Amino acid sequence: MARSRIRTLRPAPVIRLEKPLIVMLPFQPQGLRLSHRLLESLGGVSRFILKALGEGLTLDQVSSVTALSEATLQRQVDFLTQHGFLDAPSSSEAHPTPSARGLRMMEVERLLQHGGHPTVWLDAFTLIRSSAVMLIQPQASELLADPAAHDLIDPAEGHIALMPVRSRRNRWFDELGRIRQLLDAEGMNRLLTNLWPDSPDVAHEELDHWDVSLTSRAEDEATRYLPLVLPASETLLLPERSERSAWPAVAVPVLDVTTRFAADRSLPWRVVAPPEDRRTIELFGLSEVATSPGHRHPLEPSELPASMCLPSAAAHTPMPSPATSLPLGISATVGLRRSHLRYRLDAEAALALLASDREERIFIRDRPVAAEATV
Repeated sequence: MARSRIRTLRPAPVIRLEKPLIVMLPFQPQGLRLSHRLLESLGGVSRFILKALGEGLTLDQVSSVTALSEATLQRQVDFLTQHGFLDAPSSSEAHPTPSARGLRMMEVERLLQHGGHPTVWLDAFTLIRSSAVMLIQPQASELLADPAAHDLIDPAEGHIALMPVRSRRNRWFDELGRIRQLLDAEGMNRLLTNLWPDSPDVAHEELDHWDVSLTSRAEDEATRYLPLVLPASETLLLPERSERSAWPAVAVPVLDVTTRFAADRSLPWRVVAPPEDRRTIELFGLSEVATSPGHRHPLEPSELPASMCLPSAAAHTPMPSPATSLPLGISATVGLRRSHLRYRLDAEAALALLASDREERIFIRDRPVAAEATV
Protein backbone atom coordinates (compact mmCIF):
# COMPACT_ATOMS: atom_id res chain seq x y z
CA MET A 1 0.00 0.00 0.00
CA ALA A 2 1.36 3.41 -0.92
CA ARG A 3 2.04 5.63 2.03
CA SER A 4 -0.05 8.40 0.48
CA ARG A 5 -3.18 6.25 0.82
CA ILE A 6 -2.95 5.98 4.59
CA ARG A 7 -4.90 8.58 6.57
CA THR A 8 -4.26 8.78 10.27
CA LEU A 9 -7.50 9.42 12.16
CA ARG A 10 -6.89 10.99 15.55
CA PRO A 11 -7.86 11.31 18.29
CA ALA A 12 -11.09 9.36 17.63
CA PRO A 13 -10.84 6.44 15.17
CA VAL A 14 -13.87 7.33 13.04
CA ILE A 15 -14.05 5.51 9.71
CA ARG A 16 -15.59 7.19 6.70
CA LEU A 17 -15.94 4.66 3.91
CA GLU A 18 -14.53 5.27 0.48
CA LYS A 19 -16.98 2.79 -1.08
CA PRO A 20 -20.75 2.29 -0.65
CA LEU A 21 -22.01 -0.02 2.06
CA ILE A 22 -25.15 -2.14 1.66
CA VAL A 23 -26.62 -3.05 5.04
CA MET A 24 -29.09 -5.93 4.84
CA LEU A 25 -31.69 -5.19 7.55
CA PRO A 26 -33.82 -8.18 8.69
CA PHE A 27 -37.58 -7.71 9.05
CA GLN A 28 -40.28 -10.15 10.11
CA PRO A 29 -44.02 -10.07 9.25
CA GLN A 30 -46.63 -9.27 11.86
CA GLY A 31 -50.34 -9.64 11.22
CA LEU A 32 -52.42 -6.78 12.64
CA ARG A 33 -56.09 -6.59 13.49
CA LEU A 34 -57.53 -3.09 13.38
CA SER A 35 -60.62 -2.34 15.42
CA HIS A 36 -62.80 0.63 16.29
CA ARG A 37 -63.80 0.84 19.94
CA LEU A 38 -67.00 2.81 19.37
CA LEU A 39 -68.15 0.54 16.58
CA GLU A 40 -67.51 -2.58 18.66
CA SER A 41 -69.39 -1.07 21.61
CA LEU A 42 -72.57 -0.99 19.52
CA GLY A 43 -72.82 -4.75 19.31
CA GLY A 44 -73.77 -6.88 16.35
CA VAL A 45 -77.55 -6.31 16.45
CA SER A 46 -77.32 -2.51 16.60
CA ARG A 47 -74.78 -2.47 13.78
CA PHE A 48 -77.00 -4.66 11.62
CA ILE A 49 -80.03 -2.43 12.24
CA LEU A 50 -77.99 0.67 11.45
CA LYS A 51 -76.75 -0.83 8.20
CA ALA A 52 -80.20 -2.10 7.21
CA LEU A 53 -81.82 1.29 7.75
CA GLY A 54 -78.98 2.89 5.84
CA GLU A 55 -79.73 0.62 2.88
CA GLY A 56 -83.38 1.77 2.87
CA LEU A 57 -85.14 -1.05 4.70
CA THR A 58 -88.18 -0.19 6.77
CA LEU A 59 -88.60 -1.18 10.41
CA ASP A 60 -91.11 -3.84 9.41
CA GLN A 61 -88.61 -5.34 6.99
CA VAL A 62 -85.86 -5.24 9.61
CA SER A 63 -88.16 -6.95 12.10
CA SER A 64 -88.95 -9.64 9.55
CA VAL A 65 -85.30 -10.27 8.76
CA THR A 66 -84.06 -10.26 12.35
CA ALA A 67 -87.13 -11.93 13.95
CA LEU A 68 -86.99 -9.28 16.66
CA SER A 69 -90.21 -8.32 18.40
CA GLU A 70 -91.55 -4.84 17.78
CA ALA A 71 -90.71 -3.81 21.35
CA THR A 72 -87.14 -5.14 21.19
CA LEU A 73 -86.53 -3.49 17.83
CA GLN A 74 -87.89 -0.19 19.10
CA ARG A 75 -85.53 -0.30 22.09
CA GLN A 76 -82.59 -0.77 19.72
CA VAL A 77 -83.78 2.13 17.56
CA ASP A 78 -84.23 4.37 20.60
CA PHE A 79 -80.70 3.51 21.76
CA LEU A 80 -79.21 4.38 18.38
CA THR A 81 -81.21 7.60 18.22
CA GLN A 82 -80.27 8.73 21.75
CA HIS A 83 -76.58 8.24 20.99
CA GLY A 84 -76.72 10.13 17.74
CA PHE A 85 -76.38 7.26 15.27
CA LEU A 86 -79.93 7.66 13.91
CA ASP A 87 -81.93 10.77 13.12
CA ALA A 88 -85.44 10.73 14.55
CA PRO A 89 -88.18 10.57 11.88
CA SER A 90 -89.59 13.94 10.88
CA SER A 91 -93.16 12.61 10.88
CA SER A 92 -95.06 9.63 12.22
CA GLU A 93 -94.97 7.99 8.81
CA ALA A 94 -91.21 8.32 8.20
CA HIS A 95 -88.62 5.84 9.34
CA PRO A 96 -85.41 6.71 11.22
CA THR A 97 -82.33 7.14 9.03
CA PRO A 98 -78.64 7.06 9.86
CA SER A 99 -77.21 10.39 11.01
CA ALA A 100 -73.84 11.71 9.89
CA ARG A 101 -72.33 9.83 12.82
CA GLY A 102 -74.17 6.67 11.87
CA LEU A 103 -73.05 6.93 8.26
CA ARG A 104 -69.49 7.27 9.48
CA MET A 105 -69.83 4.09 11.55
CA MET A 106 -71.10 2.32 8.47
CA GLU A 107 -68.08 3.54 6.52
CA VAL A 108 -65.74 2.43 9.32
CA GLU A 109 -67.25 -1.04 9.27
CA ARG A 110 -66.90 -1.22 5.49
CA LEU A 111 -63.25 -0.22 5.69
CA LEU A 112 -62.51 -2.81 8.37
CA GLN A 113 -64.08 -5.51 6.22
CA HIS A 114 -61.74 -4.54 3.38
CA GLY A 115 -58.30 -4.09 4.86
CA GLY A 116 -58.77 -4.47 8.58
CA HIS A 117 -56.12 -7.22 8.81
CA PRO A 118 -52.95 -5.75 7.26
CA THR A 119 -49.50 -7.31 7.47
CA VAL A 120 -46.65 -5.08 8.57
CA TRP A 121 -42.91 -5.79 8.69
CA LEU A 122 -41.25 -5.16 12.04
CA ASP A 123 -37.49 -5.01 12.44
CA ALA A 124 -35.71 -8.04 13.87
CA PHE A 125 -32.41 -6.36 14.68
CA THR A 126 -32.87 -3.48 17.14
CA LEU A 127 -31.78 -4.42 20.65
CA ILE A 128 -33.82 -2.03 22.80
CA ARG A 129 -37.60 -2.25 23.12
CA SER A 130 -38.13 1.49 22.77
CA SER A 131 -36.30 1.45 19.43
CA ALA A 132 -38.22 -0.01 16.52
CA VAL A 133 -38.54 0.22 12.76
CA MET A 134 -41.68 -0.88 10.92
CA LEU A 135 -42.47 -0.97 7.21
CA ILE A 136 -45.94 -1.18 5.67
CA GLN A 137 -46.96 -2.11 2.14
CA PRO A 138 -43.45 -2.85 0.84
CA GLN A 139 -42.97 -3.11 -2.89
CA ALA A 140 -42.57 -6.59 -4.34
CA SER A 141 -38.84 -6.17 -4.93
CA GLU A 142 -38.12 -4.27 -1.73
CA LEU A 143 -37.72 -7.18 0.68
CA LEU A 144 -35.41 -10.06 -0.20
CA ALA A 145 -35.77 -13.64 1.01
CA ASP A 146 -32.07 -14.33 0.41
CA PRO A 147 -29.69 -11.52 1.39
CA ALA A 148 -27.01 -13.02 -0.85
CA ALA A 149 -29.24 -12.40 -3.86
CA HIS A 150 -28.65 -8.67 -3.73
CA ASP A 151 -26.39 -7.71 -6.64
CA LEU A 152 -26.76 -3.93 -6.73
CA ILE A 153 -23.08 -3.38 -6.05
CA ASP A 154 -20.14 -5.40 -7.28
CA PRO A 155 -18.09 -6.61 -4.27
CA ALA A 156 -15.08 -4.94 -5.86
CA GLU A 157 -16.90 -1.60 -5.80
CA GLY A 158 -18.54 -1.72 -2.37
CA HIS A 159 -19.19 -3.63 0.83
CA ILE A 160 -22.13 -5.73 2.03
CA ALA A 161 -23.01 -6.08 5.71
CA LEU A 162 -25.61 -8.57 6.96
CA MET A 163 -27.30 -7.22 10.06
CA PRO A 164 -27.82 -10.20 12.40
CA VAL A 165 -31.30 -11.24 13.45
CA ARG A 166 -31.90 -10.60 17.13
CA SER A 167 -30.87 -13.76 18.98
CA ARG A 168 -33.86 -13.81 21.33
CA ARG A 169 -37.27 -13.69 19.71
CA ASN A 170 -39.64 -11.20 21.26
CA ARG A 171 -42.75 -12.41 22.97
CA TRP A 172 -46.18 -11.55 21.62
CA PHE A 173 -46.86 -8.69 24.04
CA ASP A 174 -43.36 -7.26 23.51
CA GLU A 175 -43.96 -6.98 19.77
CA LEU A 176 -47.42 -5.52 20.34
CA GLY A 177 -45.91 -2.93 22.69
CA ARG A 178 -43.34 -1.92 20.10
CA ILE A 179 -46.02 -1.57 17.42
CA ARG A 180 -48.24 0.54 19.66
CA GLN A 181 -45.29 2.82 20.42
CA LEU A 182 -44.88 3.35 16.70
CA LEU A 183 -48.60 3.83 16.11
CA ASP A 184 -49.18 6.93 18.19
CA ALA A 185 -51.77 9.41 16.87
CA GLU A 186 -49.55 10.51 14.01
CA GLY A 187 -48.42 6.97 13.21
CA MET A 188 -51.96 5.57 13.27
CA ASN A 189 -53.13 8.34 10.97
CA ARG A 190 -50.34 7.52 8.49
CA LEU A 191 -51.09 3.79 8.69
CA LEU A 192 -54.80 4.23 8.00
CA THR A 193 -54.18 6.76 5.25
CA ASN A 194 -51.93 4.23 3.52
CA LEU A 195 -54.46 1.44 3.93
CA TRP A 196 -57.46 3.53 2.87
CA PRO A 197 -56.21 6.41 0.70
CA ASP A 198 -59.75 7.08 -0.58
CA SER A 199 -61.14 7.67 2.94
CA PRO A 200 -58.62 9.94 4.70
CA ASP A 201 -61.26 11.87 6.64
CA VAL A 202 -62.75 8.79 8.28
CA ALA A 203 -59.30 7.60 9.33
CA HIS A 204 -58.28 10.98 10.74
CA GLU A 205 -61.52 12.05 12.44
CA GLU A 206 -61.91 8.75 14.27
CA LEU A 207 -58.36 8.63 15.67
CA ASP A 208 -59.50 8.46 19.29
CA HIS A 209 -61.35 5.21 18.66
CA TRP A 210 -58.93 3.10 16.61
CA ASP A 211 -57.08 0.22 18.23
CA VAL A 212 -54.66 -2.42 17.03
CA SER A 213 -53.82 -5.95 18.14
CA LEU A 214 -51.71 -8.81 16.79
CA THR A 215 -53.09 -11.88 15.08
CA SER A 216 -51.41 -15.25 15.41
CA ARG A 217 -48.18 -15.55 13.44
CA ALA A 218 -47.31 -18.69 11.51
CA GLU A 219 -44.06 -20.26 12.66
CA ASP A 220 -42.84 -20.76 9.10
CA GLU A 221 -43.04 -17.08 8.16
CA ALA A 222 -39.52 -16.28 7.06
CA THR A 223 -37.34 -13.29 7.72
CA ARG A 224 -36.92 -10.87 4.81
CA TYR A 225 -34.09 -8.41 4.25
CA LEU A 226 -34.33 -4.76 3.29
CA PRO A 227 -31.19 -3.52 1.49
CA LEU A 228 -30.12 -0.09 2.74
CA VAL A 229 -27.47 1.44 0.48
CA LEU A 230 -25.29 3.90 2.36
CA PRO A 231 -23.30 6.11 -0.01
CA ALA A 232 -19.59 6.26 0.68
CA SER A 233 -19.65 9.99 1.29
CA GLU A 234 -22.29 9.57 4.03
CA THR A 235 -21.20 6.33 5.68
CA LEU A 236 -19.67 6.63 9.12
CA LEU A 237 -18.48 3.90 11.43
CA LEU A 238 -18.01 5.25 14.93
CA PRO A 239 -16.16 3.84 17.94
CA GLU A 240 -18.52 1.74 20.03
CA ARG A 241 -19.65 3.62 23.09
CA SER A 242 -19.77 2.16 26.56
CA GLU A 243 -23.54 2.68 26.83
CA ARG A 244 -25.98 0.31 25.22
CA SER A 245 -26.67 0.84 21.53
CA ALA A 246 -29.98 0.15 19.85
CA TRP A 247 -28.25 -1.45 16.86
CA PRO A 248 -25.84 -4.42 16.89
CA ALA A 249 -22.14 -3.65 16.94
CA VAL A 250 -20.18 -3.79 13.70
CA ALA A 251 -17.09 -5.97 13.47
CA VAL A 252 -14.74 -3.94 11.26
CA PRO A 253 -12.14 -6.14 9.54
CA VAL A 254 -8.65 -4.77 10.11
CA LEU A 255 -5.10 -5.72 9.31
CA ASP A 256 -2.62 -5.48 12.17
CA VAL A 257 0.80 -4.66 10.72
CA THR A 258 3.86 -5.13 12.92
CA THR A 259 7.24 -4.12 11.51
CA ARG A 260 10.33 -5.28 13.42
CA PHE A 261 13.74 -3.91 12.56
CA ALA A 262 17.14 -5.55 12.97
CA ALA A 263 20.66 -4.12 12.67
CA ASP A 264 23.45 -5.84 10.79
CA ARG A 265 26.18 -6.39 13.42
CA SER A 266 28.78 -7.38 10.84
CA LEU A 267 29.19 -3.82 9.56
CA PRO A 268 32.34 -1.91 10.61
CA TRP A 269 30.22 0.91 11.95
CA ARG A 270 27.54 0.97 14.62
CA VAL A 271 23.98 0.68 13.40
CA VAL A 272 20.96 1.25 15.67
CA ALA A 273 17.67 -0.41 14.71
CA PRO A 274 14.50 1.71 14.92
CA PRO A 275 11.86 0.68 17.45
CA GLU A 276 9.13 -1.74 16.49
CA ASP A 277 6.34 -0.15 14.45
CA ARG A 278 2.70 -1.17 14.92
CA ARG A 279 -0.19 -0.05 12.75
CA THR A 280 -3.82 -1.07 12.36
CA ILE A 281 -5.34 -0.63 8.91
CA GLU A 282 -9.07 -1.02 8.42
CA LEU A 283 -9.98 -2.86 5.26
CA PHE A 284 -12.85 -0.64 4.15
CA GLY A 285 -11.25 2.58 3.02
CA LEU A 286 -7.72 1.17 3.55
CA SER A 287 -6.90 3.82 6.13
CA GLU A 288 -4.93 3.68 9.36
CA VAL A 289 -6.84 3.85 12.63
CA ALA A 290 -5.61 4.85 16.05
CA THR A 291 -6.81 2.17 18.44
CA SER A 292 -8.66 3.46 21.48
CA PRO A 293 -8.90 1.80 24.93
CA GLY A 294 -12.03 -0.02 23.75
CA HIS A 295 -9.99 -1.56 20.96
CA ARG A 296 -7.17 -2.98 23.07
CA HIS A 297 -8.43 -6.51 22.51
CA PRO A 298 -9.09 -7.14 18.81
CA LEU A 299 -11.43 -9.99 18.05
CA GLU A 300 -10.03 -12.93 16.16
CA PRO A 301 -12.22 -14.34 13.36
CA SER A 302 -13.00 -17.38 15.50
CA GLU A 303 -14.08 -15.14 18.40
CA LEU A 304 -16.70 -13.13 16.51
CA PRO A 305 -20.14 -13.52 18.14
CA ALA A 306 -23.12 -14.15 15.89
CA SER A 307 -24.75 -11.04 17.33
CA MET A 308 -22.33 -8.69 15.56
CA CYS A 309 -22.75 -7.24 12.10
CA LEU A 310 -19.89 -8.47 9.92
CA PRO A 311 -19.29 -6.41 6.75
CA SER A 312 -17.22 -7.63 3.85
CA ALA A 313 -13.65 -6.38 3.59
CA ALA A 314 -12.04 -4.82 0.56
CA ALA A 315 -11.91 -7.18 -2.41
CA HIS A 316 -8.13 -6.75 -2.71
CA THR A 317 -5.81 -5.78 0.13
CA PRO A 318 -2.47 -4.33 -1.04
CA MET A 319 0.63 -5.17 0.92
CA PRO A 320 1.53 -2.18 3.12
CA SER A 321 4.92 -0.61 2.67
CA PRO A 322 7.35 -0.28 5.62
CA ALA A 323 6.61 2.61 7.94
CA THR A 324 10.03 4.22 7.30
CA SER A 325 12.71 4.11 4.64
CA LEU A 326 15.45 1.69 5.60
CA PRO A 327 19.00 2.96 6.00
CA LEU A 328 21.98 0.83 5.08
CA GLY A 329 22.48 -2.02 7.52
CA ILE A 330 18.83 -2.16 8.68
CA SER A 331 16.48 -4.98 7.71
CA ALA A 332 12.76 -5.18 8.38
CA THR A 333 10.35 -8.05 8.93
CA VAL A 334 6.65 -7.30 8.43
CA GLY A 335 4.09 -9.41 10.27
CA LEU A 336 0.42 -9.35 9.23
CA ARG A 337 -2.57 -10.48 11.28
CA ARG A 338 -6.24 -10.14 10.42
CA SER A 339 -8.62 -9.29 13.24
CA HIS A 340 -11.72 -7.19 13.93
CA LEU A 341 -12.47 -4.06 15.97
CA ARG A 342 -15.82 -3.21 17.51
CA TYR A 343 -17.50 -0.21 15.88
CA ARG A 344 -21.05 0.99 15.52
CA LEU A 345 -22.96 2.24 12.54
CA ASP A 346 -24.15 5.83 12.59
CA ALA A 347 -27.76 4.74 13.16
CA GLU A 348 -29.12 8.29 13.03
CA ALA A 349 -27.75 8.80 9.53
CA ALA A 350 -28.87 5.32 8.48
CA LEU A 351 -32.43 5.92 9.71
CA ALA A 352 -32.61 9.26 7.93
CA LEU A 353 -31.61 7.59 4.68
CA LEU A 354 -34.01 4.72 5.31
CA ALA A 355 -36.90 7.18 5.64
CA SER A 356 -35.88 9.45 2.78
CA ASP A 357 -37.82 7.59 0.07
CA ARG A 358 -40.33 5.82 2.35
CA GLU A 359 -41.61 8.79 4.31
CA GLU A 360 -45.21 7.62 4.58
CA ARG A 361 -44.54 3.87 4.75
CA ILE A 362 -41.79 3.73 7.36
CA PHE A 363 -42.32 4.04 11.11
CA ILE A 364 -39.26 4.72 13.24
CA ARG A 365 -38.77 5.07 16.96
CA ASP A 366 -35.22 5.59 18.21
CA ARG A 367 -35.43 6.68 21.85
CA PRO A 368 -33.33 4.39 24.07
CA VAL A 369 -34.28 4.36 27.74
CA ALA A 370 -31.36 4.11 30.19
CA ALA A 371 -33.04 1.70 32.61
CA GLU A 372 -34.60 -0.46 29.93
CA ALA A 373 -33.65 -4.09 29.37
CA THR A 374 -32.56 -5.24 25.97
CA VAL A 375 -34.73 -7.59 23.94
